[in-house]
Amino acid sequence: MMQCALDFTAVYPPHQHNSDTSRESAKAVAPNFSARMMRILEKISTVGGMTDEEGQFGLEIDGNSYRPARVTLSKHGLILDSGERRKTNSGRNAVVWEITHLGMSVLKEAR
Repeated sequence: MMQCALDFTAVYPPHQHNSDTSRESAKAVAPNFSARMMRILEKISTVGGMTDEEGQFGLEIDGNSYRPARVTLSKHGLILDSGERRKTNSGRNAVVWEITHLGMSVLKEAR
């Protein structure tokens, strides 16, 4: 079996190290952070790519909770910018994120 590139149980939410409130918030959401990343990864895989706004709406996750998890998935190479853009509700262009081969491997291992 292939070794997973990301141990989701060991991933701590991104935060501002010089901010006590940011550290407190990260600590508070840490127990759910791994599950949130897996939900986002699974949804991107299922729909074939989505913007942050689509993900927030489709998974009913607030943007302040969604974005850090999506950023972490991107940072670890599990998703990437597809090069496609879609309009947001406000009419601005947004990146469509797609799952990578590594991301698919991580999902397969998790199942």
